Amino acid sequence: MNTKIILSVLTIIFVIGACAVVIKSSGQNAGAVLPSPEIPLIPVEASPELSEPIKPTENPSNNSLQFGQAVTLKVDENITFSDGLKVTLKKIDDSRCPKDVQCIWTGELAGTFSLSGGKMVGEKEIRIGSLTGKGYSIDGYMFSLESAMADSMTIIVSLK
Repeated sequence: MNTKIILSVLTIIFVIGACAVVIKSSGQNAGAVLPSPEIPLIPVEASPELSEPIKPTENPSNNSLQFGQAVTLKVDENITFSDGLKVTLKKIDDSRCPKDVQCIWTGELAGTFSLSGGKMVGEKEIRIGSLTGKGYSIDGYMFSLESAMADSMTIIVSLK
């Protein structure tokens, strides 16, 4: 057998064994490492790039919105835009690092949105996160995450 293949297999076995030991010794689930009070949680409630906070529009009672306005949605709420685009917040994933746990990554809040109507061909889903993928462009629309909380997300939808 080729020496490179043998070394690769042994390296993989070693890494898997080392991970199992760390997980078993920490008594935590995979992804959590060791308790550490010196790493603070970073709250994700507003975009730090903004010079002044945007006042989001609560889901309007007539359920129709113009493009370029911030709108806050909770899970299973939807908004219909002036061209017929319907945006529904399907779920919010919270992968942020828990208090008193040292994590490799601070994590993020990410929303999965269902899109239909308007310029959309069929129904589509997009995922927008508070750290990764804060903006998403599809079928002539630009989706930007303005803020994220555990129970709601504020987005701005504009035409490209």
